[in-house]
Amino acid sequence: MKQAKIPLEPQAGAGFGAHAEDASSSILPPGQHRFSYLSMSNESPEALVMEINQQAAHGWEVIQVVLKGTTFVAFLKRLH
Repeated sequence: MKQAKIPLEPQAGAGFGAHAEDASSSILPPGQHRFSYLSMSNESPEALVMEINQQAAHGWEVIQVVLKGTTFVAFLKRLH
């Protein structure tokens, strides 16, 4: 699994995939979307689904899931 440099949420996703968030999202006005992604090996689609469900509990919505080489990348959004 790849790891991102900037955590999405400190308590979220421990041990699962990579999380990243645009640093400018902390200054977005209410009603604007934040965008993020999860990145995980395609050897475990079940783990990706589990992580997406965990992020959904925090208000994140899947925009699209793509396969890049041997890695699933799920693009997410949520209202700020």
